[in-house]
Amino acid sequence: MGRAAACLRREAEQACDDGVLAQGEDPAHYAGELVAIIRSLRAAGKQPEGGFVMECGSGLERRVRALLQGGSSRRRLTAPVLVAGCLLALSVAAPLAALRGAAVQGSGIEGVVRDSSGAVVEGARVKAALAGGDQVEFARTDSAGRFALRPLPEGVYVVTVAKPGFALSKLEGIVVKQEAPARIEVVLNLGMVVERLEVRGESSQAPAPPPAGTERIRVGGKVQAPKLVAMVKPVYPPDCKAEGVEGTVALRAVIGRDGAMLDLKPMNRLVDQRLVQAALEAVRQWRYQPTFLNGRPVEVVSEIEVNFVLPR
Repeated sequence: MGRAAACLRREAEQACDDGVLAQGEDPAHYAGELVAIIRSLRAAGKQPEGGFVMECGSGLERRVRALLQGGSSRRRLTAPVLVAGCLLALSVAAPLAALRGAAVQGSGIEGVVRDSSGAVVEGARVKAALAGGDQVEFARTDSAGRFALRPLPEGVYVVTVAKPGFALSKLEGIVVKQEAPARIEVVLNLGMVVERLEVRGESSQAPAPPPAGTERIRVGGKVQAPKLVAMVKPVYPPDCKAEGVEGTVALRAVIGRDGAMLDLKPMNRLVDQRLVQAALEAVRQWRYQPTFLNGRPVEVVSEIEVNFVLPR
């Protein structure tokens, strides 16, 4: 590009010289004026914006020789010559534009998505959002877990990767430049199991209501969702019923490889501790069908909400 620009400036200077001489200016006088201009600029230590090709000694010498050389044609270009010149310029510019377009096509974000076992994840949804902008692009991983988002304008992106059964993965500060695509590798962890249960403080004579339906994150791909196979319902503490105490107990646990509840602990404090103990005693006895990832049992985080309510 630098050489092309220099050639363009040289041709512009040549056209300017031809135009001046075509108006009847004396070649020797005009050449002297050019030399005087260069001397004054160098003496002042100045350089015009964009520079002049003739500033180089060889360039100035070439220009002066062309001015003083007799017999050169300085007539205006005819229409056929102009058309031929334009076609020649297009034939050179088109391949350059194609090369530039190919470079832009190569920029963007590409990578691979895997699960925690190292296996690739097919069909994951990849979203790239330009930070501070309004451009958002999407892609899905192929059978090899690969994805590509291009072309993308230069900038900093936030990339999120989602698939049912896995926790949302978010990567910030992904820098995209035109020279080469940004390459990332994403690891998706298993999604969290969520259970919600309502315990109503009915009288002892009334039949116990069936447990509320459970809400579970849908799992797809090569993940087999855990299934609650044994649930002990919490008992509403009698003194809490008598005092009209209600509340929601939030618990977190790990479902072990054998389906047992591990590391069970409360998550909230602004609730009556008698309700917390009742929820812990019951949920500790729950059992799940183990969670399988690519055919192997794995541990998965579970959140349980036990809502103690009294009849109205």
